[in-house]
Amino acid sequence: MEPSGPWCRFDRNGPIAPRPASPEGNLSQPIILVVEDEILIRAAVAEYLRKSGYTVVEAADATEAIAVFVSGEPIDIVICDVNMPGTMDGLGLARWIKRHRCALPVLLTSGRRVALSANKIPADFFLAKPYRLGELAERLKLMLASRDSAADDRPEPEPR
Repeated sequence: MEPSGPWCRFDRNGPIAPRPASPEGNLSQPIILVVEDEILIRAAVAEYLRKSGYTVVEAADATEAIAVFVSGEPIDIVICDVNMPGTMDGLGLARWIKRHRCALPVLLTSGRRVALSANKIPADFFLAKPYRLGELAERLKLMLASRDSAADDRPEPEPR
């Protein structure tokens, strides 16, 4: 199947067709949305994540990222640059995600000084650029573990 839209999904073997979510919502390979306007950074991060076993969806700006969500693409974590061109920067996108997908973890990255306070950055984590790819991988593992433990803490629904 040919990829469509302004983004593409890839695994280690190249473009892949959209994957339906399993009935239990248990996805074996986490899907990471990388939102970065700098193509060289986005390509390097995406390639590293694919080699690390993740499925990666790429977007060049907030508009493309929102289109991914609107398409129904399942996303497990978002990595987003703070400073991006367009009508919405990375902070705006993180706020949009928190309004529409409140449980979705967001990792913001920036090479500029950003005021880090709970009120100003609606993200689960922040990673200053330049960062090592290994450091990114460790943050993602923590975010996935945190997400999974939060899901385990939810009470089971009562049978009717």
